[in-house]
Amino acid sequence: MLFIGLLAAVAGCAAPARSEKMVAQVATLAPATLRERVVVMDVTSSKNAEVESNKLRQAVEMSLQKAGYLNANPAAATILLAVVLISLERGDIGVATTSRIRYSLTSRTSGAPLFNEIVVEECAKYAFAAWERLQISAECSVRNNIEAFLQKLPMLRGDQ
Repeated sequence: MLFIGLLAAVAGCAAPARSEKMVAQVATLAPATLRERVVVMDVTSSKNAEVESNKLRQAVEMSLQKAGYLNANPAAATILLAVVLISLERGDIGVATTSRIRYSLTSRTSGAPLFNEIVVEECAKYAFAAWERLQISAECSVRNNIEAFLQKLPMLRGDQ
């Protein structure tokens, strides 16, 4: 009976991802043409409860802020960002997690699309407890995904 209880505790459900663990490690700051130009408008998650929309929003906003893209005054931002977590998929043994996130940037003034891409990133992290392994891998995958998105931003023209 004790073994069954221990097994249930080790294999339990994954806890929701923590926003502070999904914040990108920023290597390059925003170019002058894009500095403080972005505001996060919409963030949605798939039906996956591991990464809640509000936690994903916090992680994206903190990452943009660290990199210098986020405008503290949403009304003054010239570029609107929408983020959709399409899927979070596990490998066969639950160690590797792949995230698919769509990032859509739109010019506030013209309404023209500036960027619309699905970024796919993977991460494999190990932890003894299955629930912790799932949580850590999900956080790492989303963090890698946000980092990959930030690496694409300097290629945008900021004058649109």
